[in-house]
Amino acid sequence: MTETDQPLVPPPVIETKSRWHDPITINAIWFAISTRSNILTPLLLPLLVQNFVGEASKGGAYGNLRLVSLMIALLFQALAGMLSDRNTSKFGRRRPIILIAAILDMLTYIAIGVIATPPASAQEVADALVAAGSVVTKDVPARTIVVGSPAKVLRPVPEEQLIENQIFFDK
Repeated sequence: MTETDQPLVPPPVIETKSRWHDPITINAIWFAISTRSNILTPLLLPLLVQNFVGEASKGGAYGNLRLVSLMIALLFQALAGMLSDRNTSKFGRRRPIILIAAILDMLTYIAIGVIATPPASAQEVADALVAAGSVVTKDVPARTIVVGSPAKVLRPVPEEQLIENQIFFDK
């Protein structure tokens, strides 16, 4: 037997004693993750999809969204694993990755809150011209043009530009 043929010896296992709060921390993290996935996936996403595509094509759009999101998650989990295995941070191998994931998770919830802001009802914007991308947060005066986020009155619509005063509109 030569020096290169020596059997590999596994490194010694260092046993650490768990602290009293470790089970609480693990359970709190598990609760947060399971609550998020149990609320976001079956409840919130179908409502958001229905708001954007309507009732008729909700099923197909939701299925496509789930497929794409699961494929992206599969790739990102592998990427995060590779990055954390090569990480030499003083905070440990996994903690920076977990911190980045938590920040991205919070930003995702903020984005969902912004996207899911309920649109103004038809009564609130009756007879008003609302620019694309404007966020209407309160009642808008009739016969005005509103723009911006939050929507602000730009100017009143001139009488000759109203639809009921156009030639093609039957009176």
